[in-house]
Parts: sequence; C-alpha cells; structure tokens
Amino acid sequence: MSSEKDSKIRQTTFEIIAIFMTIGVVGVVLTNEGGTFVTWFWMGIGLAATYLLYRLVIIAERILDTT
Repeated sequence: MSSEKDSKIRQTTFEIIAIFMTIGVVGVVLTNEGGTFVTWFWMGIGLAATYLLYRLVIIAERILDTT
C-alpha cells in the first residue's frame, strides 16, 4: 500500500514538472526567448517542491496523531 502511495506522489510530481516544461516550450516558440523556458521550468520545480512539502506535512500529522 505504501509503495502505491509513493508511486502516486512521484507520478504527480513528475506530471507537475512536465506540464510546466510544456508551457515553457510553447512560450519559447511564441516569444523566441530561452528565458521563458527557464522561468517556467523553475516555477514547475517550485510547485513540485511545494506539493512534496505538503505531503510531508500530512505524513507528519498522521505520525503525530498515532502517537
């Protein structure tokens, strides 16, 4: 069960990054500026990190509730 949850978290994280990278690529095509991709890439990394921190808070709350 735990590995299924880990797999779902990993998949969601990669999906977030992939979506933002796709938006970055489209932005580069439309504006011809490489900085657009870099900006969207780092925004995706930031959102993925925020998601992972949120999951850690949920896990920590469950641990504290069981003790």
